[in-house]
Amino acid sequence: MGFSRALTAMIIGNLIMLGYVGALGVLGTRRGVNFALLASVVFGRKGYVIASGLLSTLLLGWYAVQTGITGALVSGTYGLSYVLMTIIAGLLYIAITFVGVRGLHYIGLVSIPLFLVLGLWVAADAASGSNWAAIMACLGNNGAASMSIGVGLTVVMALFIDPGIVIAAGNVWSFFIQWLSLLGVVVPPIGAIILVDQYVTRPGAKVDADYRKTAFVAWAIGSAVAFVVEEGAPQFSTALCSMIVGGVAYWVLSILDRSVVQTA
Repeated sequence: MGFSRALTAMIIGNLIMLGYVGALGVLGTRRGVNFALLASVVFGRKGYVIASGLLSTLLLGWYAVQTGITGALVSGTYGLSYVLMTIIAGLLYIAITFVGVRGLHYIGLVSIPLFLVLGLWVAADAASGSNWAAIMACLGNNGAASMSIGVGLTVVMALFIDPGIVIAAGNVWSFFIQWLSLLGVVVPPIGAIILVDQYVTRPGAKVDADYRKTAFVAWAIGSAVAFVVEEGAPQFSTALCSMIVGGVAYWVLSILDRSVVQTA
């Protein structure tokens, strides 16, 4: 899709997800609850299992990919057994979970500065052999027409949702793009529905039902529209469409549901 278009997609996509995830984080902090408890308010005390189960499944995929990446990097660098290094990496990642968020905090103190230094070094190294105009004009390996900005937005937003999928190579890349597109269809409406429910239609609401049909119907509408966009208008962002449509659908359904209750 070219460097300039890719850069535009990355900036816009990350800004959107900053607001999306940030609003969910603020909501959880204010109420002192995690995602599962928020989802139980919106989807129901039993219905939340579907939404939380889906996201938990995605995290299992993230764990598997990360352990494989670590095993491949270490074995390739030092000539060690890939299987053994992957097993050790998996055990280390599991060990971190016993420490909890505090362990992630200490890892971040070391890894984030190193990541920034490495990123700046790579950027400087790339710029040293060219100039900014040439970098911005770069069309990539497949040319500018290989991916639209809309598809790029979906990829960025899906990677934000499930960051482990970013690493893929060779003939499996097309499969990962399809997987990311699927994430863009199914996942974004969940957070949008929670945000609309807790910020707009029912601030401070408590769990009041086993299943809340309006949330699931809005989720289905958002995903259905995103699927249509994916198949018929791929130049638009599937993830963004599913997020917006899911949130708007839930808002409309909530108004209609309130009107029916008041009439009854």
